[in-house]
This record gives sequence, C-alpha cells and structure tokens, in this order.
Amino acid sequence: MDQTTTQPRCRLTLASHKCACPTRLNAASLLSTSPCQPQGIKGNLDCVTNSVFVLWDATPGADSYTVTAVDGEDYLTNCTTSTNTTCEVKGLACGALYNFSVTAKNMQCESQPSAPAVPCMEPDVTSITPSL
Repeated sequence: MDQTTTQPRCRLTLASHKCACPTRLNAASLLSTSPCQPQGIKGNLDCVTNSVFVLWDATPGADSYTVTAVDGEDYLTNCTTSTNTTCEVKGLACGALYNFSVTAKNMQCESQPSAPAVPCMEPDVTSITPSL
C-alpha cells in the first residue's frame, strides 16, 4: 500500500522466470484499487420530512459516496455526496421499511455496497392512530 496518498494502491513489479536468461525487473508501477466497503452505517429517521440522515465512516480512496434505500416493494431512491460522510435520503414513503447501503466510488471503480442498515427512530417519537 502506498502511504503517500489516501487512495489505496498496490506496487507491482514484474519479472520473467520462464527463460534461462536472467531478466531485468521493470520499474515498479502503482495500480489504483477500488475503495473498501463503507463501515459504521447509521441512520436517523425524520418523520416530519419523510427523510433519513445516513452517516458512515470515511473510506480511504473514496471520491464520492452513494446511499441507496430499498423498501420491500423494490422502491429505490438514493442520494450522492462528494467526500462528506452524511447524506439525506428524501422522498421516502411513510410507514415503509427501508434498508440502506452505502457505496464508495473513485475514478477507477466502486466498492461493494455496505451491509444493509435500518435507520433508528428517535426514542421520543410515538405513533398515534386517530380514532373515528
């Protein structure tokens, strides 16, 4: 791993071992890799705006992140942010259960999605069913 940059890189040196003649090593090359999966996913539900604020730990080498929300009916919504580690997912359906995942991206490729997370509701929020 190259320690001079925050982007994950591998140092690669090639040499041939098939020939009886010794070969010269080529100059080392740096290859960029995809960022790792984001970790530490947390979410806070805002019942007034039907949105969720999703937070996660920074991933070395990530240029941007995408948060994806999927409900049981395959409704999909997302938000994208630069290097911020928070994002507000808007337009969620009231009463639906969503799973959220975060994907880190750089110029070369993107990470695998994080493990799904379910947002937490504030402890003082209650549901009231009106009586007719």
